[in-house]
Amino acid sequence: SVFPNPANDKLFIQTNGISILKIELVDFTGKLVYTSNSLNQNNGIDISGLANGIYFVKAYTANRILTTKVIKK
Repeated sequence: SVFPNPANDKLFIQTNGISILKIELVDFTGKLVYTSNSLNQNNGIDISGLANGIYFVKAYTANRILTTKVIKK
């Protein structure tokens, strides 16, 4: 799960033990605005520099891609 939603400055991802290989944040137009091959659940993802709007968090696992819509306020 991704929280908080809507978010202001940071997004946090709870994996429930699933191994995440890569995280991407894509804006509503499909432009990649963030990518990381490591997930630090305590620090979260800094989104303070992004414009307000709708984004998609893509979490890549060994078997699939999980996508969640988030709103940046």
